[in-house]
Amino acid sequence: TGEPLQRYTSVDENRHFRGVGAKLQLGKKTDLVVFASSNRIDASQFAKDSVSSFLTSGLHRDYSERSFENSLRQQVVGGRIELETVHFRVRANGVWFGYDKTIAPTIQPYNRWYFRGRSLLNTSIDYTVRHRGLYLFGEVARSENGALATVNGMLASLGGGLDVALCLRHLEPDYQAPMARAFT
Repeated sequence: TGEPLQRYTSVDENRHFRGVGAKLQLGKKTDLVVFASSNRIDASQFAKDSVSSFLTSGLHRDYSERSFENSLRQQVVGGRIELETVHFRVRANGVWFGYDKTIAPTIQPYNRWYFRGRSLLNTSIDYTVRHRGLYLFGEVARSENGALATVNGMLASLGGGLDVALCLRHLEPDYQAPMARAFT
């Protein structure tokens, strides 16, 4: 689904990577993608060595908002290895996030499962299978705390203009992925 490394064209200051990346073809059917980024992002700082939240508004209108600008360094390193044939593709993915300050939101009922700490590792395996009128797809991901997230689906052409689509997703409440775009 598209190239793994793309130029970022949005105005969102905090959801992009600034760094290097490469896609290497290891064989006729195997690719390796690696990337690394170091970026300063906005975060509300309540102590010298910790922040309570990431700020995504992009606004720096007054002294208070400007004091949060670029207050947290985020380093990201990741990659994936992919094997693709005519009928299937499988990929193993990994991404590590590191911060120069501790992420420590005040515990509230709504943020009970939020990430807390200085680093986080996410891993996943995703797949697609194509055979005639059947298309299967999915991904199973794991955050460093052991929590899982998964989405799996099927598209099938049954003939006579009848198509069926099924999708199953499950996200454990404590699944943590700073840049996830969950299908919910």
